[in-house]
Amino acid sequence: MSNYIKIPMEDGTTLTTSALALSTITGGGTITGYTARIGMNVYTSTGEGAGATVNVTMDGRALSSVPLTGWGGSVGTASGTNPTAATGTGGSGSGATDPTFTVENNATDAEVTLVTPGDNLKVGDTITIPADIVSGDSQWSSPLTYVVTSSDLVAAVLADLIFTVVNGGTGYANGDLLFMDIADPSGTEVSWDTMISITVSNLSGYLDGPYVLLPASDILCTNPNPMLLDDAVVLYADAQVGGAAPKTATITFNGITTAEERLEITQSLNVAVLQANQAENSQPTLELPIGVRAVNVIFS
Repeated sequence: MSNYIKIPMEDGTTLTTSALALSTITGGGTITGYTARIGMNVYTSTGEGAGATVNVTMDGRALSSVPLTGWGGSVGTASGTNPTAATGTGGSGSGATDPTFTVENNATDAEVTLVTPGDNLKVGDTITIPADIVSGDSQWSSPLTYVVTSSDLVAAVLADLIFTVVNGGTGYANGDLLFMDIADPSGTEVSWDTMISITVSNLSGYLDGPYVLLPASDILCTNPNPMLLDDAVVLYADAQVGGAAPKTATITFNGITTAEERLEITQSLNVAVLQANQAENSQPTLELPIGVRAVNVIFS
């Protein structure tokens, strides 16, 4: 046995819904349907993660139009013919915004005209306009109701989809590139005609992976230049490889957010080198800032 520094490596963790930030999801193409697509497989382009499945649901959308007829309820005794401003409630999407209308009596029913489309309304929502029997313009004695259909809503876009992890799988890490295959139309299920790409972000925590043993003998220096971004460099003396060019080990870290953490890593490397060479077969562990773990070690 010889002297080594133990580099604690990050192993992947389970995929979480919070790691699927909409800002990092692209593709999808033309999106149709409105009921949930259950248990879609997530595949890995880069990274070691596997086994995750997600449900894909459609959030609400804005109204594109509303027919002038087909509303439930009645006007009762017609009174006044000037349109009356009214607000409809009943959207079930996240953060639904109520649409507004004008209502006008024509002595047999209420003619309803869309003014502002609202947002986050879903197929099957019932929009209700309360009765108005005190307005100086048009009046109606019963609440007016309308059930939203798919043709009443604006076309869906990627931002209208909600991705929820139902099986987190294993081995995922921030920066992994994942994808979901095309989902062909099937009844009313949410569908898309272009592959969806996902870059994993916001994962917290990790599973301890195996240590990488970094030879501690004949180290010339660590980080001969200031540490940049996420890589630390260990430079070995020429005698290590018997050639003119020094051998190097490049350690890539995950979770570094500040220059102070880079300085702390450099200092910890220097301490570990001293500890490793104080006694035969010494194998100290590299101490890292909270939340930082090594993800790769390359010898060259």
